[in-house]
Amino acid sequence: MSRLHSINKQVIFFSVLIFLLNLSVFYYTVKIREPFATPLCDDRHQSLTAGTVLLARHWYREGAMNMRFAMVRNPGSIEFPDLNSRGICSTYPPGAVMPVYLLSRISHNEPSPRMVYSYNLFSHFLISLLLSLTVFFFISRLTSKYSVSFLLSLIPMLLELLSPMPLYYQQNVFFADQAVLLPFALVIFLETLRMYKTQNYVIDALLWLVMFYGILTDWLFVFIGLILFLKRLLNGELGHDLRRIMANSFYFWSPFIAGLGLFLVQLYSINAVTDLKTRGLLRLGLAGTRPDNFFQSFWLEYVKGGYLLAGVFILWGSLAALCCVLVFILLNRKRAGTDFYFRTAVEAASLAAVALLPCFLQVYTLFEHSYYHEYAALKFSIPMAIVPFVLIPVSLIAIFYYYYGGKKLSGGNMPALKFAPYLLLVLAGFYVFLIHGRFVYYFPGADNSYKTVGEFIDKNTGYKDIVFSFTDEIDGNPVPLSYSMKRVYKIKNISDIATFMNDRKIKGDYVIDIFQSGKRSDNLSPAMTKILSGWPEIKSGDMKLYRISKEDFNLFKQGYYSNENGGGETRRGAL
Repeated sequence: MSRLHSINKQVIFFSVLIFLLNLSVFYYTVKIREPFATPLCDDRHQSLTAGTVLLARHWYREGAMNMRFAMVRNPGSIEFPDLNSRGICSTYPPGAVMPVYLLSRISHNEPSPRMVYSYNLFSHFLISLLLSLTVFFFISRLTSKYSVSFLLSLIPMLLELLSPMPLYYQQNVFFADQAVLLPFALVIFLETLRMYKTQNYVIDALLWLVMFYGILTDWLFVFIGLILFLKRLLNGELGHDLRRIMANSFYFWSPFIAGLGLFLVQLYSINAVTDLKTRGLLRLGLAGTRPDNFFQSFWLEYVKGGYLLAGVFILWGSLAALCCVLVFILLNRKRAGTDFYFRTAVEAASLAAVALLPCFLQVYTLFEHSYYHEYAALKFSIPMAIVPFVLIPVSLIAIFYYYYGGKKLSGGNMPALKFAPYLLLVLAGFYVFLIHGRFVYYFPGADNSYKTVGEFIDKNTGYKDIVFSFTDEIDGNPVPLSYSMKRVYKIKNISDIATFMNDRKIKGDYVIDIFQSGKRSDNLSPAMTKILSGWPEIKSGDMKLYRISKEDFNLFKQGYYSNENGGGETRRGAL
């Protein structure tokens, strides 16, 4: 079997060429996506990006360690005196927020949608490059013709960079389901390199770190770990005696134990363990009625929307073919021994299983999550890039030669690899041609309103401010909240403010703010207009912010209520 025992000039040449081609195609995708890198809108799951910005800003402003890396919904403000009152997000560990937070600390710039877009794009490029190199190095083990490996390495690049769903979600939407794709691709790449030398401590250490980060990012890594462990166990990579197997198994699962252990300690420290249990049952579809049209929603809407009906058949066909190959391997592993073609089928199928099976397992295990969220289908972009047009065909070719070419051919020769790459590249290219143009349907129109209003409020308020409005409201929606970093409570009259303060039992030296959007303030009564005109005012365009201290507001309440009881409303002069 051909192996790369050392890095030669051809390997370096083709690796650099793969990098440059990926960079060129990626640059093209950046340019076609650039008009859509607009301020966040409340559409097509951009609330995930807003949530990431919001959480990273909390950490940046207040200190991640001070917040115990907790993901909370509400910004720090006097009406939320502790972490628990701010609404804990316990569905996921905080790994998805970490790269954005670290990027902001390194650059000394506050997290922003543009920063998230940039990291998401960079991640998209790295995923494509890793998958291309995965195919190149894997195929290079089977043939001495590096040109063959190079041709097949172009397939992941085309499918990953030019498919509609990744084009949208790996720019405009970023949270756990998107953040996990880079460590997913890294695991596949490192596992491929590991095939050259099972005992490679550097690669094993890198895999440990990637799996530790992966389990802190998304639950997909539970299923990646399960399939990867079964691959190593069945292939004898964990050893052959019980003691060795137990020791290697503990090392394999240690990053998962460490990551989940830290997550549970974090939740326990902020009293959020019960919430995780409740949300977990919901995600599993065990807390309510399970819908009976799951296949229609997930496969015939989400997957079909990004990959056409052909993509649905390709993924299910790949799963069926993979299962057949795995059954063949299990039935023939004892008599096949170290046969080159059989080992090729084993390695191709094993890598395909690591890429494909975790996606199916998560989709059908986290039933409710997959049913309601279109982006749950994005994870299939990884296996789509390397399984149907590369790994499955290679495994089937290897099985063919195992039956019909083993005695006639020598030296691990597979003539089909001389022409198959051209056919597979043409098929993949034609498929990409059919689906690429659909990416424009994913991007919603631009909406600057949240950014304009939010930045005005954020600029002119602080921790002590509590913001009310007769015209606007910013509730728990992370899109406006990620810009304003302040909740805005809608009221009908001044007495609503007093009621709010009494109900919340606000303590400390607070400031009352009234936000007005000029275009929607015409319905205010003349009396209310007079009241507001007496308060200190900050203005920008058609937006106004009126501010009054706690002491002045308490005096104002007395005058307001006495006038209210008399049938009228007081002015600022009544203070």
